[in-house]
Amino acid sequence: MSSFLRLIKWFWKAWPVIVFVPLICIHFVLLDNFPKDIVAINKFISLLTQLIGGLLILYSIDSNIGIIKQKSLIALLTTYLKEFPLFNKPIILEVQGISQATSICKARITVGRNPQSIEEKIQYLQDQINEIRCCLEQDIKDINEKIDRKSKEMGVQIQETKSALRNLESKIDEVSAGGIKIQLFGVLLMVYGAITNYVA
Repeated sequence: MSSFLRLIKWFWKAWPVIVFVPLICIHFVLLDNFPKDIVAINKFISLLTQLIGGLLILYSIDSNIGIIKQKSLIALLTTYLKEFPLFNKPIILEVQGISQATSICKARITVGRNPQSIEEKIQYLQDQINEIRCCLEQDIKDINEKIDRKSKEMGVQIQETKSALRNLESKIDEVSAGGIKIQLFGVLLMVYGAITNYVA
């Protein structure tokens, strides 16, 4: 049973041709049963197939625009008509705002003393070295924290970018794989309609 279902799915992948063949058969049955109205039948089939083919192509284009831009052909046409320059009135907006820039930096206060003896001077220098070492360690710690924070932010941005790329890939697959069959069927109908009209 699974082989039969796989066979049906395989055949259905070529649905534009499968649907097109019965249409041709119906056309020839009509021609065979009504030989006096061959010209009228051919013109009717030509008009019908070209109209359906054109509408199917428009439907495919509309669905592709909907997938990519989240809009429809009607919405794009409406937007285009609203932008007609003779009907548009210029809109002037006055924006008043306050611009304020602030910067924050660390301030360190050191208290100096005036050592007198050599031992006091050495101790004072040692205190200065210890203070500089503490400040340097704190600066290194702050820098490492900033690096960690930026790394996490970049990790989130990379994940968002990957997700956006996957979304884009799925949209491209949907547009290329989904719409091409409808477009192919529409083109087949239009070509068949043109040939039928020529024969008529």
